[in-house]
Amino acid sequence: MSFLYYIAAFLVSFLLFPFVLKAARKYNLVDLPDPRKLQTNPVPSMGGIVVATGVFVPLLAAGSEGVTASERLIMAAMLLLGFADDVKNLSATLRFVVEMILVYLLLTMNYTEPLIEYDGLYRILLTALFTIAGVGIINAVNMIDGIDGLSSGFGIMASAIFAYIFFRTGDTGHAFLSCLCAAALVPFYLHNVFGKTSKMYIGDGGSLFIGTILVINTFALLFGTQPSTTALPSTLQGESFIIRVTISLAILCVPVFDTLRVMFDRIVRGIHPFHADKRHLHHRFIELGFSHFGASACIITTNLLIVCVWYISYHLHFPAYAQMLIVLVSGVLSTSGFYYGSQWCERRQNGIHRFLCRTGKSSQLEQTSIWMRMQRFLDIN
Repeated sequence: MSFLYYIAAFLVSFLLFPFVLKAARKYNLVDLPDPRKLQTNPVPSMGGIVVATGVFVPLLAAGSEGVTASERLIMAAMLLLGFADDVKNLSATLRFVVEMILVYLLLTMNYTEPLIEYDGLYRILLTALFTIAGVGIINAVNMIDGIDGLSSGFGIMASAIFAYIFFRTGDTGHAFLSCLCAAALVPFYLHNVFGKTSKMYIGDGGSLFIGTILVINTFALLFGTQPSTTALPSTLQGESFIIRVTISLAILCVPVFDTLRVMFDRIVRGIHPFHADKRHLHHRFIELGFSHFGASACIITTNLLIVCVWYISYHLHFPAYAQMLIVLVSGVLSTSGFYYGSQWCERRQNGIHRFLCRTGKSSQLEQTSIWMRMQRFLDIN
């Protein structure tokens, strides 16, 4: 029966897309070009409405399936916050404060039991730490929304992995939410990547919405009540908290580590950490000649490989902290290592730089027959 809801999420998103696109154009709800962006023309940016509707309609029709009322309300509030930012361009400080409040409510309204065993200052510090971490995840997803297909493609990948884990651990409610998110993102992803006249951006509303679902999944994995031993397959049975942290970090690895690198880089240069620029990992791929599709595919694949590396280390029975160290090193190498290493190679014009440029050129697929057929199909639907 759940499979029908996933189909519904896909169909709602697919069928609603042209109506939202038309409304965004009519009311001039577009993302305008500026020096820090890669686009050259205004592009409608209300894709978040499409994705959120695709998630909420089957979620509400199914009676929420284990997703709490507070989780649904905070997802909606984050969508509205992002929508307001798209329309009114809110200050970074105001948005950050509201995000902190919403993530704090998400944590304390759903996961008081894991924190209640701690007293006084220690509980306050833990709550603050995980609230900041949640806001960091949301903004990491928002910050990778700079090229076609990256934030939506990453959302599909991350949601699919969370869904697999939740199905294995018996948390069917959050598995259901993850699958709905992935299904609703697919039509938007196709239009965002392949569409020409039907291209639309997900906007801050959409990226905050996706980020919130990923935070909900992260908190559910870290703090959620584990099912009984008899109902739990061996994959995660009896594992320590540090391994659940490692799993979450592996799934979210590239956006989190790239955001940390960019913010640290800005602070070192005396710039506000939330000041927008073109120093993200995806910008580096574009500088090397990759297409938007090629850059997003490389970044998402890298993140997926990091998850696979963790999975191998887990099944080889590495200690928990060794698994954590492997993910941390992989995250640093795949973001800071690649970013600064490729710049070093470019200054020397060595063989690695030439290889990267050739690979980037081979990712320019926009004129291939398959790409053009997909574009024509999407632009008339």
